[in-house]
Amino acid sequence: SDPVVSMKQSQPMTRFERSFDSDKLIKQLPAIPLLRQLMDQWQLPGPDAAPTDHGLRLAVRAGYLNIYAMGQSVARISLTASEVRLDVHHKYLSEEKALGRRRGDYVEFSGMTLADLPDSLLDGWVRKAVDDHSGAEKRFVDDLVRANAGLIDLEMALPGDDGARKEVRGVWKKVAPRMDLVLLQQGDAGVQIAFWEAKCGDNGEVRAAGPVPHVHAQLQQYVAWLNLPGRGEEVIAAYRRAAATLLDLAVRSGKTWCHAMELWRQAGADAPLGMMIHPAIVIGNYCALNEERHRMLGKRHDSFHAGGVQSHHAKLTRLTIDSRPICVQEYGAAPDAPLPVLAGPILTGSAPVGEQRP
Repeated sequence: SDPVVSMKQSQPMTRFERSFDSDKLIKQLPAIPLLRQLMDQWQLPGPDAAPTDHGLRLAVRAGYLNIYAMGQSVARISLTASEVRLDVHHKYLSEEKALGRRRGDYVEFSGMTLADLPDSLLDGWVRKAVDDHSGAEKRFVDDLVRANAGLIDLEMALPGDDGARKEVRGVWKKVAPRMDLVLLQQGDAGVQIAFWEAKCGDNGEVRAAGPVPHVHAQLQQYVAWLNLPGRGEEVIAAYRRAAATLLDLAVRSGKTWCHAMELWRQAGADAPLGMMIHPAIVIGNYCALNEERHRMLGKRHDSFHAGGVQSHHAKLTRLTIDSRPICVQEYGAAPDAPLPVLAGPILTGSAPVGEQRP
C-alpha cells in the first residue's frame, strides 16, 4: 500500500531564524555575576582568539543563545520582557538544582534566584559536561572550531518543511536536517556561508556495506531543503543577523579583536553574502581524550581506506550531489589549519533595505 502522508495543510511553515537581543543581555550582565562569568569564559573561534579557562562556545538561536563546552551543549540564555533566563541541563547540576524550576530536561533560573547564584557554579557545570558527556566526536568538533575563525553556528537544525519529506515506517514525514558546523569562508566574491558535517572515522554513517553510505541521504535532504522556495534566502538573512549579534556581544563583552570578529563584521554588513548550497564532510581519525580510542580510530582509519575502489573512503569520495563530487576532508590529529574553501553552486543574498541590526 502507498505510504500515508502525514501533514497539516493549515499550519504555516516554521521559518529558519537566528536572532537575539544582545543589547538587553549586555545591559543586565552587571547585576548577574554568573552570566558575567559565562561571557568572560566565551572563547571566540579561530587560532588567534584569546583563550579562556573553559573555552566556552556560543551559538545564536531563534531568540536565545546556546552555550557549549567541548562540543557539548551546557546551557541556554533567553530573555523575557523583564528579565534574563538561564536554562541548564539537569545532568550538570548539583544541590543548586532545587533553586530552579524544572522544565523538561532543563532547570530554569531567573530573577533574583539567577542574580544570587555564585559564579563558581559554572566551573562544576563545565567539568561535568566535559568529563562525563563530551566524547571523541564532540571534542573533534571543538578542535575544528579552534582552527576555524569563520565559525558562525554549531548543530544547525533546519525546521521541517512539507516540501522536504521522507518515508518513515510507511508514513511520509517532514525532514528536519541538521548540520554540525556552519562557517564563514573567504571566497573570491567575498564572504560565503559554508556547511560541514563532522564525523569520527568509526561512525557508521560514513561506512557502507553497500555502495552508498547513509551520510549521502542526510546531505541530499539538506540540499533539497535549501533549494525549496525562499529557504536559502531565509538562511542567508538569519546568518547575517547572527553575525551582527555575535560581533556586538564580542565587542561589548570586551573581547580582543580577532579574525572571527572581522568575518562577522563583513557578514553582518550590507554587502552581498553568498552561501554554498552543497555541504562537505570532515572526518576525525583521532581521539586526544583516550589513548585506547585513539588507537582504535587509527585502526578504523586503516580499514576505512582498505579495499581500493571498494573501500569506505572510495565510496565516500565517489558520492555526488547534482552531479558534483562531495568534498571530504580527513584529520589524523587535531587540525592546525582551517578547513578548505568550498566551491560549487552559490546562492547570494543582499541585506534587506532598512534591516535593523543589533
